[in-house]
Amino acid sequence: MQCKINDLPDELLEYILSLIPPYRDLQECRLVCKRWYRATKNVIEHNEAHFQKSVAFGSLLWNSLPSMHWISTIGKRHSHSACIYDNSMYVFGGCTATWTTFNDLWQLDLGTRTWVRPITMGNYPSPKACATMLYYKKSLILFGGWSHPSPYPLHQVEQWKLFNELHVYSIKSNKWTAINTLETPPPTSAHSATIHRNLMVVFGGVCNGYNSSNDVWCLNLDSYTWHKQSTSNLKPQPRYGQSQIELGEKHLLVLGGCTGPNAAMNDAWLLTMEGVSWTWRKINMHNTEWAPTHIWCHQACKVGNYIIVLSKNRRQTKPSDMSISLKKVACQRSTSSRLCESNLLPERQGSVSTVDKDENINGRHGAFSRSHSQNAHASSQASSIPKTIPFYSDNTLSMAAFRDQPLRGNSNTNRQRQLESLRRMEEKIRNKKTQLTKVSKKAENTLSIFVLDITNVLSDDCNALWIPLKQNDHSGPDERILYSLVMGRGELIVFGGIRKEHTTLGHTEVDDSVVRSNKLPVRRDVPAISTMLLAQEYSTLFPKRNPLINSQQRRSMFVQTQDTPNPNSLKFIPGVPVLGEGCTKDFPSAKDAYCSPLAKMLFRIEGVKAIFFGPDFITVTKFDEDVEWKLLKPEIFATIMDFFASGLPVMDETSQPAADTRTVHKINPEDDEIVQMIKELLDTRIRPTVQEDGGDIVFMGFEEGIVKLKMQGSCTSCPSSVVTLRNGVQNMMQFYIPEVLGVIQVEDETDKIAEKEFQKFEQKIGKVEESKDK
Repeated sequence: MQCKINDLPDELLEYILSLIPPYRDLQECRLVCKRWYRATKNVIEHNEAHFQKSVAFGSLLWNSLPSMHWISTIGKRHSHSACIYDNSMYVFGGCTATWTTFNDLWQLDLGTRTWVRPITMGNYPSPKACATMLYYKKSLILFGGWSHPSPYPLHQVEQWKLFNELHVYSIKSNKWTAINTLETPPPTSAHSATIHRNLMVVFGGVCNGYNSSNDVWCLNLDSYTWHKQSTSNLKPQPRYGQSQIELGEKHLLVLGGCTGPNAAMNDAWLLTMEGVSWTWRKINMHNTEWAPTHIWCHQACKVGNYIIVLSKNRRQTKPSDMSISLKKVACQRSTSSRLCESNLLPERQGSVSTVDKDENINGRHGAFSRSHSQNAHASSQASSIPKTIPFYSDNTLSMAAFRDQPLRGNSNTNRQRQLESLRRMEEKIRNKKTQLTKVSKKAENTLSIFVLDITNVLSDDCNALWIPLKQNDHSGPDERILYSLVMGRGELIVFGGIRKEHTTLGHTEVDDSVVRSNKLPVRRDVPAISTMLLAQEYSTLFPKRNPLINSQQRRSMFVQTQDTPNPNSLKFIPGVPVLGEGCTKDFPSAKDAYCSPLAKMLFRIEGVKAIFFGPDFITVTKFDEDVEWKLLKPEIFATIMDFFASGLPVMDETSQPAADTRTVHKINPEDDEIVQMIKELLDTRIRPTVQEDGGDIVFMGFEEGIVKLKMQGSCTSCPSSVVTLRNGVQNMMQFYIPEVLGVIQVEDETDKIAEKEFQKFEQKIGKVEESKDK
């Protein structure tokens, strides 16, 4: 008896729909029929209400978006601008650890968790950081920011460059437009902005002279005209790095900020935008013992009647300095030059170590691996070197021309003193390394959630309440500032940021700022099946739900497919290494899969004819065109996901290992000069292209001007393989190597035996079927 999805009760249908990412896919489910429309509407409403309730109780968990090195990805950065529109998060600009600024625009598809860089047109903004970007009528409004001074001309007086540029990016036409106005605010950075009706309201920031501001500027988004808004005498202190929250058309809230070095603010102000002069009012804060210690440079996000702030866990050790040094943050620049000479050299040495190795500066594509542990290890090794080396006068090795006493009589004594001093130095360095190791093994500080209830902010009392929450012990993003925090559909999305490491070694404090890698931590309330991210919740939406959620969590892998020239072969890219660099393995039939558990599982799928493993891909070949890929792909997806979640090795260690094609094509000194040229041409020009199509070519020999090649993977049974050999490989080899007369496809002895056995097996099956018919 077959059961279709529409035969299920409404509860099960809603449960299934709740597992779909709450973006484009879930919206499209409403178009199926009236029943699906009602069920999808109920799921969306329930998810929103449940998410807000979970936020109020802090019952959320972190998950992290893994880096996909084989797809286009955004570079690591901090002090960038981010906003949400429809199913995407847009990120602009920012800077690296060495303050190299960007002017690139990236789009994150929140449904598929993939980064895309739009190839924009028009007048590009300047590379900058600490700007504001807001969404308005299918456009992104970008204002302000700063950039590091250019290194040329040399010996220039270092000045941070502030901007008052106004750019509008049209999402529909994919074009930047620079807006020139008669009256403009002063160049501003680290400010805050919100949109109310057709006005963009800008508050505070760092202006010319590097002074903080508390001015309010308004931009009419219909006519693009600026005006400075007058406000009441009672107003917030000048500040930068604050968060600004929109509370309807006539109110906004400003939270936190910094008024200067070591002057972080934890207050909140309400601006009422009515009349000729707008009115500021200070909000009465309750339960301040549950407030975060740091709010400046920590973005806040509004969720219903609550404001979410991520900050340092109150139970963690409080740092000695609440500010970021001059080298670390541009908006905290100081012109003070009262530095001791003894501190100049270590600082210069530290600046040398922060070489910018980012390969994605202002548009150049690059992939960023999770190298935090390596960087931490390198920095710990560097910091273990003593700043000053003690001078021992009694073990100084004098030069022969200037020694006062002959060394012959005191050679043994001097030697003992030298060994003793070396032993003391070695012991001292070993102790410092031990102390540093203990510090490095200490658990990394993480950010915690703090919730501010603003239900009564607009009342006559004008008060807000920090909700007492039990600190979440689950792993979250490590402590950072200058990140972006935006709200998606039922999730909070954190990206980027910069971290300060405080390591105490004796009397030395190491302050090393490292830009966070392109990890995307997400807090989510309702579990939803996503190709890259799975989230958890404390309270369940449906009874007896956890077992199914756990089974789905094993499939938190994103698997891409890529067509090949062979219509019967499809390339599957799991996003993780399969055999590793330079290794391939061909399985022409099921009997060849004895050495691979993964190949055995794939051959159990009906319709699979052959399998080929590459460094980071799997090519599956089906029997004929009668078997449709739409029936095979779901089973192949599930098999690949389940296998990599199990942790089993791809190749059985006790069986024959995968062949390293680098050894097959390795140029040996004994090889003929022509053979060496053929191998080099195969490795550098031909094989990378063939592997892109899900196959491989193995060099088998060169005799009498004929190159013998073995085709693997999708190339084995491809109808165009002969054309590829003649028109592609043969022509290229003859162009570079005139001694090559032709290229042929060959099979090794194992393949020939397998083919004969397969033909015998087919003949037996044919005889059995004929006997049955008789």
